Amino acid sequence: MSGVDFANMKAKEAQARLANPSYEQAVLELILPDWNELYRGVPNGFLRSGLFTARSKSIRNDIRGIKIASLSNFDIFYKGQELRQDDLSVWIALMTRAKKQPIGDKIFFVAYSLVKDLGWSLNSVSYGKVKACIERLKLTSLKIGSKDQKSAYAGSLIRDFAYDAIDEHGNMSWMIRLEPEIAKLFVNENTTFLEWEERKKLGTRSTLAQWLHGYFSSHTMPIPIAVAKIHELCESGQKSLPNFKIRVRQALEHLVTSGCLLRYTITNEVVHVTKAPRRLHGVD
Repeated sequence: MSGVDFANMKAKEAQARLANPSYEQAVLELILPDWNELYRGVPNGFLRSGLFTARSKSIRNDIRGIKIASLSNFDIFYKGQELRQDDLSVWIALMTRAKKQPIGDKIFFVAYSLVKDLGWSLNSVSYGKVKACIERLKLTSLKIGSKDQKSAYAGSLIRDFAYDAIDEHGNMSWMIRLEPEIAKLFVNENTTFLEWEERKKLGTRSTLAQWLHGYFSSHTMPIPIAVAKIHELCESGQKSLPNFKIRVRQALEHLVTSGCLLRYTITNEVVHVTKAPRRLHGVD
């Protein structure tokens, strides 16, 4: 069973359990029971849009309430500093820490463990980068919904953040809180179990490969997609389409050598891929 199919099955089971959920007390681990350290839940809208771009230049744009490029089954409006693949990785790592307790509760964690989980170098640069990502995620205004109106969310990606909080044991820790309504993004079948180690293996500099990995992971059988459509969706910042095509080919080669894809072809400016066989941890 593929990750997407399994997520759909579990999401439907969760809907039956949470027919009238109190999102303040919702626990993501109950909504998506197979979410673990290896396979992590990510809303499909995040993986099939330019919300988290494939850009890598140092200067980030300030986005002032525009509609984000996405597939036709999602509407996304965003205001805040431009988000990139490093921000998505940090958000996924934080959500994994949040999944075991009610979403409205404070989530305490040690910065060291977060940086290690991300696979980043354990140094002051990485700590500063993580802090900057969390601050960007906090200062966001997001409205995202599926066209079928089965799921929608409006709010910030992180409600509160403190890096000098005192946890229940009296230890100095970092802390975040999430908007409880963010659980709506995970209740329905609009969730992908992203293979975490695969994403980390691609490396933080391979932003387009990371974006493509997320996009293809969100489809059980990826349908062919035009290079121009990838260019529109991923917000790479590359103005020249021929030059962007070179980058796409390089990213696809990286995905093949990393074991994420079995093969790919680009025919008549359209990308065709075959995903490597996958199965969820502990699921036949």
